[in-house]
Amino acid sequence: MKDEENSAGRHAHKEPDRIAYLVAGYLRQTLSEAEHDELDDWMTARPENQVLFEQLTDPALIGKGFQSRENIDTEGALERVKSKIRLRTRPEKTIKKQRFIRYGIAASLLLLAGTMFFLSRFRNEKPGIAGVTQADIQPGSNTATLSLGNGKIVQLGEAKNGLLDSTNGHEILKTADGQLSYEPNTMEENQVQHVLTTPAGGQYCVRLSDGSRVWLNASSSLTYPASFGKSERIVSLTGEGYFEVVHDDQGEEARKFIVNIRDGGSVEVTGTRFNIMAYDDEVDTRTTLLEGGVIARTKSMTVPMIPGDQTAIARNGIVEKSSGVDTSAVVSWKNGLFEFQNAPIETVMRQVARWYNATIIYEGNVFYHFTATINRHEPVSKLLSLLEATNRVHFRVSGKYIIVTP
Repeated sequence: MKDEENSAGRHAHKEPDRIAYLVAGYLRQTLSEAEHDELDDWMTARPENQVLFEQLTDPALIGKGFQSRENIDTEGALERVKSKIRLRTRPEKTIKKQRFIRYGIAASLLLLAGTMFFLSRFRNEKPGIAGVTQADIQPGSNTATLSLGNGKIVQLGEAKNGLLDSTNGHEILKTADGQLSYEPNTMEENQVQHVLTTPAGGQYCVRLSDGSRVWLNASSSLTYPASFGKSERIVSLTGEGYFEVVHDDQGEEARKFIVNIRDGGSVEVTGTRFNIMAYDDEVDTRTTLLEGGVIARTKSMTVPMIPGDQTAIARNGIVEKSSGVDTSAVVSWKNGLFEFQNAPIETVMRQVARWYNATIIYEGNVFYHFTATINRHEPVSKLLSLLEATNRVHFRVSGKYIIVTP
């Protein structure tokens, strides 16, 4: 055990210098293909490594480092951190705690070693992101358009918080947290259809009259009544939406909640949490169940689902079901993240196009699958630079156009 701890300590001590060298070579565009593969393997090994890579290659952070480099005792700072790692690699109470401490120190040392490496070795060179131009595209925001049954149209991104409309005893509010809320003052049914639409680069959340909530991703639309009737609760979705449906009893039976999607498909529930992706530019419609139970239907098939299941409905109506799906990755968009798991470049760039309101142009073929977790609130340059680190793809940004080349 002692030899293993010493070996782990030596590995933690050596790895930061090696990774710092690889990151510096990436910024200078001097890495060999084998070194690019080595950096790629390290980045995709853990989400923490991807975050650390983003920090090390952030032009703003590096620029600040260069501005203050004359006041930094690089060798002294590095030695102080190295001495800490030697002290902290002593045996702890549990192996889990040992690994956590060693990784945290290695990460800190890597960040410092990388910065020191840049400042001491390349202080006469200005680092830049390979392939990505200085042009940038900002991420999407909380914005949508609400079309009321009376012909009124409300731009929710510009509207003030508070009462937006009141019809037949039903109040429509924009809440302080930037959501849409239907507050029925009576139990009177109101089947007038409202439409909530998010543009490319927009997202929004609505609380329906029964208390169910729906989060809409970019380039999506939800059609629903101002107030549901006493039987079924029916809405229609295009694009992508995450649903939290409340169990709602009316008499002896719970009212079904039905989501109509493209090509005659539907999803039927009583109370549950699930995600539906039904974009027109995707080859199939995918429903992923997080909690409760749903039934995916087509004109010819009925498929019951349990948590962790995902159904893919092709345009010909054929349904395929998978089990044990990583649901957190499916709903990562709702939680402010891009999460790609072995995703082809086309899948990645369709999401980029929707969220950044960009047009994607391909010059040549890119045959590579990407695994990455990235904050959706970063400018597009951060995402593209992370993808470029694989050395399998390059990007140019011109206005709202992103050009993809192998």
